[in-house]
Amino acid sequence: GERIFHVGEEIGTGQTVKAALQAFIGTSFAAIFESLVLGVKAGIKGETLYEVFSASGVSSPLFRNCAQLIMDRKFKDTGSRISTMYKDLGISMALAKENGVAMFTTSAAYELFQAGISLFPDEDNWACVKFLEQIAGTEVKW
Repeated sequence: GERIFHVGEEIGTGQTVKAALQAFIGTSFAAIFESLVLGVKAGIKGETLYEVFSASGVSSPLFRNCAQLIMDRKFKDTGSRISTMYKDLGISMALAKENGVAMFTTSAAYELFQAGISLFPDEDNWACVKFLEQIAGTEVKW
């Protein structure tokens, strides 16, 4: 990252913050994947979903980048591998278990990324949408 944060004095505090952040990012990806597939399957153009979501309260660089890569059908060599997110979500889930924290949304994202890595092991995070598309019988594109 561009910025460095001091998050505490104890060893491991940075890893804890990263695990919490990765839970947030992974669940955000899963929500983006599902919402795009739902909208397209229900008859809305991908471009329309992108425009509306980008103008709403959920707009963010994370959304815009993720949705654009999906709709451009770029699933490889984007710098964000499924295997890394799956590993990171596993760390988040282990931390949750250690601390007795229920992680309903993160556990669902973890399983989605498990399916993604099983089907598309050499691809990037966005490839998980292809699994959801297969189930729904649709394709998210411009």
